[in-house]
Amino acid sequence: MEYTAWQVIPLVPDVDTIVSSKLRTGTFAAVQSFTRQLTGALGSALLGFILEWGGFKSGALHQTAQAQDAILVVLIVVPVISISIAWWMVSRFNLNQRTHKILHDEIERLQAGGNKDDVAPETKAVVENLTGYKWDKVWQKK
Repeated sequence: MEYTAWQVIPLVPDVDTIVSSKLRTGTFAAVQSFTRQLTGALGSALLGFILEWGGFKSGALHQTAQAQDAILVVLIVVPVISISIAWWMVSRFNLNQRTHKILHDEIERLQAGGNKDDVAPETKAVVENLTGYKWDKVWQKK
């Protein structure tokens, strides 16, 4: 569940590159690492708070009914909600192998000095969809 979203993150710097015309992969790697650690810590804290709220006693041979309910929430409810949120987010984010290849090929073409006006209609549509910017607002070399 946790690692599914991270499979797409290495492709995101190319989306920034087509917008800014700068290579900032190191910045994205740092943000990714920080975000991964932060979400792991927040997730662990959330689970701890739920168990504490439920009256869970570490090392006890028997748990109260409320503590058992808290364990159920931690093991079933939280993962189902988390997976649902992740699926919703992924379904709205159209960066996949096909669209990344189109994006990457366009970046290489532009870096090689290609004319921005010579863009293929499909490439233009993919770039606009991934970036949220109109074609005339991307790759503005300064």
